[in-house]
Amino acid sequence: MPLLTELVERSRRRLDEIALERDRPLLLGVRIPGTLHACRKVGIDIETWLRHDLIDRMLIGGGQACSSTPAEELVELGHRYQVPVYPCISCDLPHFANPEILRGAASALWQAGAGGLYLWNYHYIRTSNHRRGRPFPDDYQYLADLGDQKYLKNLDKTFVVNPPEYTREHRWPYLRVSEPLSLPAMISRTPTGIPIRIGDDIAAAETRGKLKSLSLRLQFDRNVQTQTFDLHMNGQPIGNILANSEDGTWSDHALTALSLHPGTNQLDVAINGDNSAQLMQASITVRYQ
Repeated sequence: MPLLTELVERSRRRLDEIALERDRPLLLGVRIPGTLHACRKVGIDIETWLRHDLIDRMLIGGGQACSSTPAEELVELGHRYQVPVYPCISCDLPHFANPEILRGAASALWQAGAGGLYLWNYHYIRTSNHRRGRPFPDDYQYLADLGDQKYLKNLDKTFVVNPPEYTREHRWPYLRVSEPLSLPAMISRTPTGIPIRIGDDIAAAETRGKLKSLSLRLQFDRNVQTQTFDLHMNGQPIGNILANSEDGTWSDHALTALSLHPGTNQLDVAINGDNSAQLMQASITVRYQ
């Protein structure tokens, strides 16, 4: 920690010297892991950097944090020292080519108090296998969606726990500087709690007559059609199955708007009987009128 702090202090002093020479301010921004614990784990004393007025902007995450990692902790810390905080969306992951998932991630980060959004590798969205990616022309429209919070509020979204591409085999360098992933998780008869971050006030949308549909999707590593599950969202039982996949690996379940709130919600999943299955992904899709 002292070595990295010394590096930032030297950088700050040098920038201030150049700023005097050029008669204009030069800002120092840093990109750090998405939680205080993850920062400390890799030797980043972000609290000292802020307290000593060493930095002007914080980017948090960057391919490391999953969608259910809370951003409020570092957002509130940055705001305490009047430093804007820009949480990251890792746009090079294939599932963010789905605009509903992209909007869901943005909504959750705005709800956490973000000063702006950091779109990591947006130029690789839908072209992540290209060395020098470039979005398709239609993809540029999503930038306007994400940046206008009032407009974003009324757009369809999917809120995911963590991207399906996040596995220890494929993302281990990033996982070393992030919190443990919530999924995949082995589900048995003992309930397993899974956090799902929601950015929208869905109950208020229903009151305004704007809510069209609301559902939970569970995806498993094997066929679970013969199994029955005990499901609760924030302590409330979850409704009937709306649909199943042909291979039996996923199912959609009805949700009520009152069972959800902006921020972190808890999904509890248990499987009835002696069998077990691995839950790979959980997501909530909200569609508006």
